[in-house]
This record gives sequence, structure tokens and C-alpha cells, in this order.
Amino acid sequence: MEIRVIGSVGAGRMALTLARLLNPYGFEFTFYDVNHESLAKARKLGYRVYKELSEMIRVADAIMISVSHSNYREAIHTVKEELLSNPNRMAKLVFDIASFKEDLLKEYQEYPDDVMVGSIHPLFGPGARDPKHHTVAVIPVPGREGSRILADVFKRAGFKVVVVDAESHDELVSYTIGASYLIAVALARAIESEWERIGELSGTSFKLLKILIGSIANDQADFISHVLSRPGTRSVADRLINAIADSIRDPQSSAEKIKSLMRGEAGLYYEKLYDCIER
Repeated sequence: MEIRVIGSVGAGRMALTLARLLNPYGFEFTFYDVNHESLAKARKLGYRVYKELSEMIRVADAIMISVSHSNYREAIHTVKEELLSNPNRMAKLVFDIASFKEDLLKEYQEYPDDVMVGSIHPLFGPGARDPKHHTVAVIPVPGREGSRILADVFKRAGFKVVVVDAESHDELVSYTIGASYLIAVALARAIESEWERIGELSGTSFKLLKILIGSIANDQADFISHVLSRPGTRSVADRLINAIADSIRDPQSSAEKIKSLMRGEAGLYYEKLYDCIER
């Protein structure tokens, strides 16, 4: 199956980012969104937009669901109903870009048999510039086709593609996202009253932490809250608290552990640190 036109349910920042990154590689994007301001922005950027989901489904080869985290189940259900009631539909592939999969994939079980389904997680944000520097996780929906085509789409654009099952994905993302948000939010709260003074005297390491705090502050407050409230994030928080206590109690062992973890690549990461600060 050839994917040429991707119709996005949702015209938010990530949907527009993926359109920008995939467009040079032969993928045309169209948009549907109940938010008229978001739709107007997509139109202003030169994309075709639709006020009716059924109209977009008739012209798109694939449907990408890119909505706020609390609306994914409803959006997946709505797309399913449109597919079942639309005999003239073009769409033969549906996928979401949710950050956490949990029980989300079971929502695809009642999709038409002739429609392939899949799920992806772009491991980057709206600031991404070059696909070759970023990774897309492809999460197969058990018993359904679609993941292979999704992997081909993103490989074609130069992304690194990692195929992983939903359970493993959510477990690992509890660290890659959960830990990052925990550290940024906790540090911001701890130094809130000294923010400006600390900034004036910050070295390279703290500047990187400040970049982390600022980048996460760009996210919607409800998404930050969602990340922090997830059971997986709470589990990571418990491990971090214990690790902090151990590090203070046994600093020498902690120093040795972090050096061994780098396996001789610490110098490379030091150079990357300055690339971030001085770019």
C-alpha cells in the first residue's frame, strides 16, 4: 500500500511538525480539527483543511490521530464510526501519535477488517528540525497490520525507527519522559525563589538543566500534570528518591557508578553539552 496523502485529526503543534518534516519526502498532509483557530493556522500554512471528518477520510490514504492526551479514545472511536459509515472512504490505514499507549490500543479492535491500524510515538517535540537526528517508536496493534507500513513511512523521511510492544514502550517511556519531567518540575520548585540569582551564576551543567525546564514549560499544563500523575512516573519518582539518598550516603560509589555507566564515552557527552549551550 502506498501512502501519499495523510489526513490528520487534529491540527496542533505536533501534527503540524510531522507535516513539516514529512512533506519534503512526498507526503501530503490535510487537516480536520474541531478547533477553528487551529484549522485556520493549518490553512494559513498552505495545507488543505476540512470542516467535516468524512470529507477528509474520502481523500486521505491514511488517517493520523493527533489530539490532546485526554481525547485519544474518543477520537479513535469517532474515526472508527466514520470509517464504518463511509463506503466511499479512501483511508486504509489509521494510526495515533499518543505518548502513552496503556490500554489505548484495544480501542482499535472493532475497526473494519480492511483498514490497517498502528500506533507511533515521535520521540521529539515541535522544535525538531531534521529527521535524521530523531527517533520514532512504532507500536504494533496486536492482531492487526499497519506497523510495517508506518515504519517504512518514517524510515523514508530519514527517522530512526524502533519497533516495540506497548507494554515495553510505556515502561521505558516512564523513564525517558517521566524522569525528565520529574527532574525539571522538582528542580524548578526547589529553586523558584532563587531562579534569577542562580541563573546569573550558572555554569554549563545548570544551563542545560534550565533548557530542560524551559522546554517542558512549553507543554500544556494538563499534559505535564498527566505525566506526573501516571503510575509509571510515580514508580520512577520512588526510585529517584531512593537513589538520591544513596548518592548522598555513599558519594564515592555514586561517582564510580556514573563513570562506569558512560563506558568511556563521557568525553563525547561533554562535547555534546557544549554543542547545546553554544549553538
